[in-house]
Order: sequence, then structure tokens, then C-alpha cells
Amino acid sequence: MRLSLNWLTDYVALEASASEIAEGLDAAGFEVESVRRLDDGIEGVVVGRVEAVSDHPDADKLRVCTVSYGSASEANVVCGAWNFDEGAKVAFAPIGAELPGGFRIGRRRIRGIASEGMICSEEELGLADSSDGILVLPDEAGYPLGMPITLALGLDDTVIDFDITPNRPDAMSVIGLAREASAVFGSELAIPSIELNESGANITDFVKVENESPERCPRYTARTIDGIEIGPSPEWLAARLTASGLRPINNVVDVTNYVLIECGHPLHAFDRQSLAEGLIRVRMAGHDESVETLDKVERKLTPEDLVIADAERPVAIAGIMGGAGSEITAQTKSIVLESAYFEPTGILATSKRLALRSESSARFERGTDPEGVLWASARAASLIQELAGGVVARGVIDEYPVPFERQRICLRPSRTNKILGTRIAPDEQVRLLKAIEIEVTSHSDDEIRTVAPSFRPDLTREIDLIEEVGRLHGYSNIETRLPSSSSHTGGLTPRQRSRRIQSQVLRGAGLDEIKTFSFVGPEDLLNGAGKVTRVANPLRAEESILRPSLLPGLISAARFNLAHRRGEVRFFEIGRVFGALSESGMPNEVEHLAALIAGDPVDASDSDTLGYFAIKGVLEALLNAIGISDARYEPTERAGLHSGRTAAVMVDESPIGVVGELHPSVVRDKGLGARASVFELNQNEVLGRIPAESSFQPFSRYPLALVDLAFVVHEDVAAGDLEAAIRHACGDALESIRLFDVYRGEQVAAECKSLAYALGFAAEDHTLSDDELAALRERAIDGARQECGAELRGLQ
Repeated sequence: MRLSLNWLTDYVALEASASEIAEGLDAAGFEVESVRRLDDGIEGVVVGRVEAVSDHPDADKLRVCTVSYGSASEANVVCGAWNFDEGAKVAFAPIGAELPGGFRIGRRRIRGIASEGMICSEEELGLADSSDGILVLPDEAGYPLGMPITLALGLDDTVIDFDITPNRPDAMSVIGLAREASAVFGSELAIPSIELNESGANITDFVKVENESPERCPRYTARTIDGIEIGPSPEWLAARLTASGLRPINNVVDVTNYVLIECGHPLHAFDRQSLAEGLIRVRMAGHDESVETLDKVERKLTPEDLVIADAERPVAIAGIMGGAGSEITAQTKSIVLESAYFEPTGILATSKRLALRSESSARFERGTDPEGVLWASARAASLIQELAGGVVARGVIDEYPVPFERQRICLRPSRTNKILGTRIAPDEQVRLLKAIEIEVTSHSDDEIRTVAPSFRPDLTREIDLIEEVGRLHGYSNIETRLPSSSSHTGGLTPRQRSRRIQSQVLRGAGLDEIKTFSFVGPEDLLNGAGKVTRVANPLRAEESILRPSLLPGLISAARFNLAHRRGEVRFFEIGRVFGALSESGMPNEVEHLAALIAGDPVDASDSDTLGYFAIKGVLEALLNAIGISDARYEPTERAGLHSGRTAAVMVDESPIGVVGELHPSVVRDKGLGARASVFELNQNEVLGRIPAESSFQPFSRYPLALVDLAFVVHEDVAAGDLEAAIRHACGDALESIRLFDVYRGEQVAAECKSLAYALGFAAEDHTLSDDELAALRERAIDGARQECGAELRGLQ
């Protein structure tokens, strides 16, 4: 929600600065995303007129324009936009002008033609997030050539951009935020008065309304205005729409948008002559029905979609977007003005299914004010009458079969203070509630009886009123102190303790914990988009699948960080992944833990710091820390991972995860530097195998005797199997075993490898003698030979 301070101060007198207003509303619960002057960064941009347009001789998608921008001032400009012709008035940045972001205009040659400035779009002026073409000014507005564009567009204003939470639809309006500012700063709120002259014939002579779906449209009103003149909006109205991020269109459409931003209630104007039989039917769409919306897209409807229709066809998708067949054009002389209340969940469902979101749907899906329908209608009708002329019919059609009942809530002042830890007097609580138009019907020291306003659908319980008192009192004004309690309850479950240990171990190993999106795209999956759970109405193709693994998110995060010149990245994440749909129709959710190390090593000659054994070392430390010391690693194949450098992590003959290096092609395609390794564990399998109790294993107080043995084994023999054979042969006397070298080459037979281990022996009650140590060494050699066919290569 973009709030113009010029507009705000029409309704509440504030002496505070823009930053103070932003801070006050932010503290009251309305998150401020930005505060900026609309003219910030714009220097030297003026009103210009396109005098001539010709094709670029060396580019099909470019044109060469002659722009005049003052007395005897002309410039040749190369432009790639096509939404204007000769005679159009535009925002022109001549040589030396500056645009937001510090972009200064200079002379350039574009495909051989000199360009002496820029014809600007709304995006380039910082007035919109995106633009389809350049900004064309209404010629009727009479802006003189050379006039600063900041004056022409009314950019002498400050805009505060808020991120409004879904439960506060009332705050998606200027009046809603003015009401909050009035409460925060103690100023009086002044709602505009309405002067509407209904001098025409009775409205029933012009239009008829039939509401066939009152459960989806609890209230529908209509007015008619005849004899209007379509034209551009005055500068003040156009400037306020521009400041709010909307593009001025014409006086009638602009009024409906103005009232939408002003009070938060969407309206729609139909060309009355386009409505068959003068009938408006609020109904569900039929099978195979469609409607061409204002954006010139034919949209197929379903019986779950609510439409506004005439006697023959749908003319609008209710609460979302009007139809092209009934839009306001330069020839329109008579309109039907719609103001309605639509059931929120139905609007949300249709908007998502059609992937069609508008300023109207954003408000209806949150819940507008059913009691504010008539005020919005009258306000728009009076402004249209003022700006476009015309005669307003007498009366208004108001289909409202079941009037809205406001919520009655009882608040206990003592409960407020207990929840908030405050000492706010009952009278002060009453004052704070009244400041935001919560009606107080009676109050005492023990009880405050209230009626919630119809524009606040979020107020239903006592705790909601406690929250209102708290935020208006000011969270920063609440004393910080520990709650008093004679009992000490709570604590971590074994699963929570283990998860915390996992995080601590991985952070200690130099990994950073991250959180990534649960949605991924088909191109993110290492094994393709096979059996996955797809999102029915994704906002983007890149977010169309519920992630079946944590690795795509880790890879994306690594790619982003490495692209910003981080030499190495070491990330881990604990989160849910999603499997196939269950019988209930919902995807199976499983918690996973995954880690990734990637990039270019500090020492270019030693990429092993990012290889299989590096990530396996991290994994072994993790498992040992939570009491799993018997994990084995069996070679396996996995899509996207390096064959021969990938292993299944096994415990009790069951797989609990996978560890390995990413395939070089994946590393290259994903931009992960020289090398990348990963592991991913199923937390249900891991945490379910943690011993219920941990016992202390005493270590020997006598010296540890070290022996290094190198065995030659066939390539098929896993290092883990050889280690297990040595452990079994040596028993408790073997305190430690570590693989420190793997060799393949001329000194061993073909299809064989050498595995070298460092063995640590000790006895509990004495120092091992040479004879005892020799016997243990022989047991290790014999065990390796008998179970794995190993031959001793050499010993030290």
C-alpha cells in the first residue's frame, strides 16, 4: 500500500515529518518498506512533444523521434517504445538530465544514429515497478513544453510504502491509515463530506439487478449517471493516482480507482448502453462460459466463478476485473456504477485459478466493509458528477438480504494488563479503543463492552482487543520484566534436543544455516520432474512444484552467493520436503537435513576440501554427536551425483540418507565453482535411531599404541567393510581407527586399491607390551584377510 502524505493530510492534520509518521505507524503494526520523495533523483526531465517519428534505418525494433521541449529546443532521440505517435506529449530527459538511481543522460550513438536524450517510462522515472511503454501525457491537460515533469505529474510529494498484513484490509486505504495516524498522533480524523445531487428519474427506470448468488455476494448496489463527458482527469486526481502506483485513464475510471485507494472499497463502472436489456445479474458462471477482460485476454470460466452478467453474457469477473465489452470508452455517455461486497474466499479462489490479481481482488479477498458500500458509491457518484458532469438517477438499488451484524466483544481491563504485563487504567483502555472507532457501549473497572466496526473483520475475540490496546499504547512503552511463576515447566523433547545438537555441530564445522523456499521449478530438480507434487495455481513456473528434496534450494543459494564473489560456500538446512499425495489428497511431508559445500578452494591445488571425504567427515561428526556411531557407507547411484563418489548412508541395514559429490556437469551448469559435495538425511530415520540413553564409556589411562597398516583389496571392497572387519577382529582393545590414505597405481595390482589405516590400541588396566601389540596387529591382519580377502601391503 503506497500512501501519499499529501493525500493523508487531507484527512488528519499532522505536524510530524515524513520519517516520524512512518516510524509512528510502523510501531503501531504497519510495516514500512520504504519512504521516498516522488521527485527524488529526477533532475532536468521536462514535458516534451514528439514532432516526428521515422523508422531506424538499421534496426527493426527502434524508431527515431524528433522531440521539442521548449522554445526552439529540439532533439533527435532513438526510442524502442511503440505506444505513441507524432503529437504525443511525453516525459523527456535531455542531455544532462538525471533519473532515479543516479543515471545521467548523455549523448549516445545507437546503431549508428545519434540519440540526444531519452523519452521516459513510468518505470524509469521511479513511478512504477514496471512499464509496457513510455509515459504518454494527456494532451488535453495543457502542460506547456519545457515544464518540469515533477510539476506536471504532481511529484512534490512523499510516499510511504507499507506491507499490510492480510488481516487488516481496512489499512489498504488512505482513510484507514489516516484513522491509525489519528490514534497514534492524537489528531482529529476528518472524513470527506458527500454532496450528491440526485436529479434524474428513478433508477429503476434505467437498470434492474437480480442477485442469484447472495451467499457469494451478500450485498450489491447500483447507481446510474447519464449525460457524462469522458475526458482526462484533473491534475490533482491524476497526481494522487500516480503517487499510489496507478496509471490515470479517464475521469470516470480514475474516480473509481481514486475512491478505491481513498476508502479501500473497489467499485466498477459499466457502459450502460452495452448492458443487454439494462439488466445486471449476479450469478455463477456456466459451463464453457468465457469473458474477455479489460486486459484483452479471453478467460475461461467455471461454475465456481462468480460473474456479473447482463441478460445475455458475463460482463465482468466479480470483484476481480471488468469485461472489455462493457468498459468505459471515449463514446460512453451513461454508466452503471457498481459498489458491492463479495465473499472473500470465493474471490481468492477465482483470482488464484485464473492467475489474475488486481487492486480490487487484493481488497475483496481480504474482506472489505459491507457497511461501507453505500458511502463508496455515493462518494464516487459525487466525484463523477463534479468531474464528468451528468445527471445522477434518484435512489440506489441495494440488494442486501441479510444485513451484516457487528461483532460484540467484552474486554476485561485486568486481563489486558495480565497479558501485556502493563498497568493501563480502564479509562485509558477505553480511550485507545475509541480512537480507532471501536464502539464502547458501557464500561467499568471490571468490564468494557464493545462493538467492533464493520471495517475490522479481524476483531472477533477479547485477545484481539488486548492486541489493539497494546499496539496503541506502544510496545516500546511496555516495561521489560520476567513473568513471575512458582513452577518451572517446559523443556525440549528428545527430538528437539537432537535437532539442536545437529545445528550446533554443523555450525561448528563452519556451515551456515539457511532457509529456502518450499517451492521449486522443474529445472531445479536433479532427477527431473517425475513423481512430484505440483502446485495447481503457481504464481511463477519457477515455483510450481513442492520440493521433494532440500538440495535444489541449497544449490540455488550457493549459486547466488558464488555469483557475488564468495570463494566458498558451506550451507545446511533443516526443513520439510514433500512426497506423493496421500489418500487424504495431501502430500506426505517428511523432515530432512541437507548440507552443501561448493566453490573454488582457497588453495587451488587442493580441491579435496570440497570433495567427497570433506563432506563425509562433516556427516560423520554429525552422526557421532547424536549417538549414531555404526553408520556404513555403501556405493550407490543417484541422479545428479558423481558415479563412484556417492554412497548410501546405512544404519541397521536401512538407508537413512545419501552423501556424495555433485556430478561435474551439474557443478558446471549450476555455476558452483570447481567442485561441490552434498549430503541429505531423512530426519525421521535419523532421529528414530538415536539411543534413548547415553552411557559413558571410560577411556584407558594408559598410553595409546599406534600402528599403521596398509591393505591391498579388490576395488569392490568398501573401506567401511574393511574397517568393520578390523574392529570385529580386535575387539575392545581397538580404541580408534582412521583411514588416512587410498592409493591406486603401479604398486598395486590392476582392479585393486590400497587402503591405509591408523589403528590405536590400549588396555584398561596396563600399558600394552610389545608382544600384546604384535598379537593385536596380527589379529587385525587376519581379520581383514578372512573377511575381505585383504593382503598386507606394508606396515610401519
